[in-house]
Amino acid sequence: MFRRSLAVSLLLLLVTFSTSRLRAQEMTTDAERSWAELRNSQDVKRKLLADRWRNVTRQQDWGDATGKFKTSAKYVEHDPQLAWVKLRVIQGTGSKRVVKDVQIPLEKLSKTCQSRVRQIATLSEKIAAAIEEEKKAAEDDEAGTEGGGREMMDESRGGVGETEDGMAGIDVVEPAAETRGEILTESRATETAAEPPVTNNGPPLPPVIPRVPGAPLEGAPESDQLAPPVEAAVESPPPASDESWRTSYEAFRENITPPDRSQPTIGWGAMQQLAAAHDTMSRHGGGPLDEAALAEVKESLAAAGEVTWDATLSGPGDESGDWTSALNLPPLQDPMTIRFVLERERDPGPWQNRQSGEQVRFIGRFFEFEGPTGIVVAIRFVPPIGEAVRERR
Repeated sequence: MFRRSLAVSLLLLLVTFSTSRLRAQEMTTDAERSWAELRNSQDVKRKLLADRWRNVTRQQDWGDATGKFKTSAKYVEHDPQLAWVKLRVIQGTGSKRVVKDVQIPLEKLSKTCQSRVRQIATLSEKIAAAIEEEKKAAEDDEAGTEGGGREMMDESRGGVGETEDGMAGIDVVEPAAETRGEILTESRATETAAEPPVTNNGPPLPPVIPRVPGAPLEGAPESDQLAPPVEAAVESPPPASDESWRTSYEAFRENITPPDRSQPTIGWGAMQQLAAAHDTMSRHGGGPLDEAALAEVKESLAAAGEVTWDATLSGPGDESGDWTSALNLPPLQDPMTIRFVLERERDPGPWQNRQSGEQVRFIGRFFEFEGPTGIVVAIRFVPPIGEAVRERR
């Protein structure tokens, strides 16, 4: 009876596990599979591209044009002409979970959601190309490893073969007994002269110090001297993938790589949302943005969230609201620029009585771009500790 109950329990557990796996597979989209192929890439650009792809295709809110209806869904696919988008709606949990794919005309979605689909359409081609590059890199690595192993084996075998071939045809003549005795005596005499016997009667011998690599051997011909070691090329570390730039202005600066001849676009490091916003703006060639593009930029900037940075004031802030000079923070690398303006849409905090030399802490949000290489941050000040305590009282 006990065995039968145990068998039934194991069977139910197996069925539950299989059903859960089927449901997980059912809910997994092609977009998620694409992300999975690139998320652990060793190439920094492909990994950041995968993170951007994940950000726009993950399960999130989708709303209609009227603003009255909203649902949580994943992106599945879209029409090449952007006439519609297919979403996977997941409702409920456990056994009551319902998964349903819904095809929606693009014009029925809100402007923000329409912009998201356009961004997905742009990234989808880059994702497909990145996956092919990732597969090719993996194949090249595998081929290089196998080829290197075969080459070493062939080289080893070739060395033995050459030695045997070189010895072929040479008659080895055993020296006569007298000759052997002379050779042995001469050899022993040489060893005795070169290496005097070691005794324990004197002071202990100094430890043998290994020769420094690359140092020439004394008395050795130039061809026998070891060449200086070749230093391995050290690759530049990839941009930080953490969130340290939110609390450190220096970390923020280090994430940004200005454009140059080798890289015509700005590198944003771990700040993916800023990269998405700048890409949207760049697609319009620096010209005025239409309503959809403007909404897309604002959404990406909002998704970037806020930063909390510290500064030492060099003077009072501008009454017009420009605090760039007063904060006296190091500029970005040319041609990048950053400007700090007082927050107007929210409470800017206690900014009126700030003095030169005072250490301040402020909260900033990425407000907009100024041209192709300028960033504007709207700031509000955090009350000093003494003021915060008085306000709570």
